[in-house]
Amino acid sequence: MRRVILAAAVLSLGAVLGPGQSAATAAAAGGSAALEGAATTTAGSAAGAATPAGAATPAGAVTTGASGEGQAPAGQEADGPARQAAWFAGRLRADPVHVSDQIPFAHPRSAASRFAAQAARTGVPTYVLVVPFHTALDARELLDAVHRELDRRGLYVLVDGTSGDEVEAVARGVSVPAADAARAAEWEMPSDATALDVFTRFVDIVGLSGAKAAARASEAEERRLVDEKRSEPFYTTREARSVNSGVAGALAGGVPLLVLAVGCTVCRRHRGHGRRALVGYGVPLVCAIGAAVLVHAGAVAFAQGEKAVPSARPTAHDLQLRADRVAEGLRRGPVYQDPESPAALDGSDLTAVRERLSGLEVPARLVVLPALAKEDESGGDEDLFLQRLHKSLGEDGLYILAGGDGFDGYEVTVANWGVKLAAKELDDYGDWIRYGPEDSDEEPALGRRITALARHVEGVPQGPPGHPEDAGRVDEPADTSLAPIDSGAYRPAAGGAAGLVLAGWGALAARRRIREGGRLTASLPWVPAARAAPEAGGRDAPSRPRRRWLRRAAGRELEELTAAFDAAGGRLDKAARGHVWACLDAAVLLLDRQGDGRIDADADTGDLAAALALVRAGRAALGVSGRHAVRRRLCSVNPLHGTHEPAKRAAGCAACRTAAAGSARARGLLLPGADGSPVPYRESPGPLGRAATSEVRHLIHHVRERFHVSDVSG
Repeated sequence: MRRVILAAAVLSLGAVLGPGQSAATAAAAGGSAALEGAATTTAGSAAGAATPAGAATPAGAVTTGASGEGQAPAGQEADGPARQAAWFAGRLRADPVHVSDQIPFAHPRSAASRFAAQAARTGVPTYVLVVPFHTALDARELLDAVHRELDRRGLYVLVDGTSGDEVEAVARGVSVPAADAARAAEWEMPSDATALDVFTRFVDIVGLSGAKAAARASEAEERRLVDEKRSEPFYTTREARSVNSGVAGALAGGVPLLVLAVGCTVCRRHRGHGRRALVGYGVPLVCAIGAAVLVHAGAVAFAQGEKAVPSARPTAHDLQLRADRVAEGLRRGPVYQDPESPAALDGSDLTAVRERLSGLEVPARLVVLPALAKEDESGGDEDLFLQRLHKSLGEDGLYILAGGDGFDGYEVTVANWGVKLAAKELDDYGDWIRYGPEDSDEEPALGRRITALARHVEGVPQGPPGHPEDAGRVDEPADTSLAPIDSGAYRPAAGGAAGLVLAGWGALAARRRIREGGRLTASLPWVPAARAAPEAGGRDAPSRPRRRWLRRAAGRELEELTAAFDAAGGRLDKAARGHVWACLDAAVLLLDRQGDGRIDADADTGDLAAALALVRAGRAALGVSGRHAVRRRLCSVNPLHGTHEPAKRAAGCAACRTAAAGSARARGLLLPGADGSPVPYRESPGPLGRAATSEVRHLIHHVRERFHVSDVSG
């Protein structure tokens, strides 16, 4: 959590307060009708509109800041917070609540009216920025700069629109406990609170007196830091609802039978005869039915108090806003830097990059975005963003994206639309240009890397016009709605609990009937000792591989295996040759369903991981003969480690077995689950999770069965 400690004393604000009133002043002072109308303007109705001076055009390629309502002259761009402040001040002049267009899957611009409704409750002019976490290294410094640029008194608030766990506020010319309210809101909120939840709590507290707000902040901070207690989650996830359904089902199936069993036991010990006995056994039955009704009713009442995790539903316009903004900037110059973020290029670096790209014989455009994340319109996919940008701009050329990780690293991606350059040579621009220095402590050197990329482009020979593969589309937001409490795991859990109670009841009854000294015996299956292995293979077998890495590795190693298989020729016996060919065939089925000789653009992570495991299994089988090649197994810890000979008490590769003997930590393979979150590969919906066993032949059989291919070897 990033927070800035308040200064001990605040200087007089009279000298910096301007005559202009906030658009929200009418909420507190009941000003003129014009101001009152502006005060109730929602963020969604005017976000991104032209400023009063008509100068609120998108940030230019090299002129991304704004001074007042105009832009700085070319070559005199403002640096640091002043550059961002000019941009944000222009947005806040148009609307007192600005929601960034970079987080549509967290808080879309069209839903900004919810923040505006909360801001209207403060009773003072309020200016709100809902932005990604990387926007400001020092949120307080940025808010002060925005206030100086906007020159209006009021409450200035910056909310982290991605994680929602940070809110910073400063009061300029109004008397409210801004800093204490922000501190209390941060410490009081649970980990699953959204940015709107945190801002709503902030508004609740900012209306208190200064002493009450300070006491509340101190109490919340002590509770979190000293007592290590955090508020209960606001929302219930689908996974938690499934667990709750299972618990409710277990109670519904087990409690009534347990009541019946205990009641019948008591009745048996005090049993009578005739009608008395019948009435006696009817009481436990009625109690069991009542218990079942009460448990079910209680579960339903409990479920009604749970709230589903909010799911953003951005409109098509929300998803297009950032691409249109960037496209408008690129129409005015070859370099565009996101004006909402600290500049990655300035001064001589910016001038050198601009001149270098302008001097190329082919059209080239550079976009610098400090962070691509799952909350944006591309879902964090560089290729998908460039595809959307090209469609919005409508012009061919080299599109260069310097996409950051939200901190200080930038990955350079190049996409070629329509330029006659050889694709393979163009893409071979080296890891230093692509990823930057290996040492994370070094400067990212973005300017020198882009200049080096321009030199590389000049040396690329001509080729057919470029046309990147279709990057697909961003996944729809996960469904967060909650199923009824009596669905899902409810019935299986109820049956299981009922079975356990009946089994226990029966066991007790059997125990009573056996002769004294007899014993009921039960044999338990032998369970081998837990197998643990660290991550083996290093970068060649990561425990949580990225989709981009899997695509590159699978494509490269498939070509290498194909060449090695052809070179082996007659040296392989029939069984080994058939097995290697089967591995190749199954891998190609997963990677190239379209049959165009390229890895499919929509190949998911599970298929890519399975294909890479098959390729490595085939490569290992080149050196094995006979049935030993066919019976080999994939490493159960991480199938990307390769294969091993079956063993009685070992299911991992040699490296994992060696690591298990020491104190190394287990690092099993994680793949995306049904909801996109990482799960152990055995629980994933892909081929590695659905294969019958870890034997390679079973994985091959599953892949062929999935694609309805006959199980033959060539």
